[in-house]
Amino acid sequence: MNEQGVRDGLKESDESFQQDDWGDTLGAKEPEHRSAYHSDIWFWRITVVALAVIVLVALGGGIWLASLGKDIPEAVLALGATAVGALGGVVAGQR
Repeated sequence: MNEQGVRDGLKESDESFQQDDWGDTLGAKEPEHRSAYHSDIWFWRITVVALAVIVLVALGGGIWLASLGKDIPEAVLALGATAVGALGGVVAGQR
């Protein structure tokens, strides 16, 4: 028997029994729920291509309007910035 067991008045068998109980209190781990598109490679490819096209159209449209001397609408800037953020989130969020 070790000193901790002697001080607490526990026997060796009581210590091992208490350690086994800790595993039961945690409960069973729930299975991870994922949508069907998480494993679908074509969904991710289409998403990345669509966001990239939106970024390129917004960028190209902004450059074209600026070369004509016109003001770039805030909607084009917002659309391009949102698509860049979404593209970064999709690419960085995959495991």
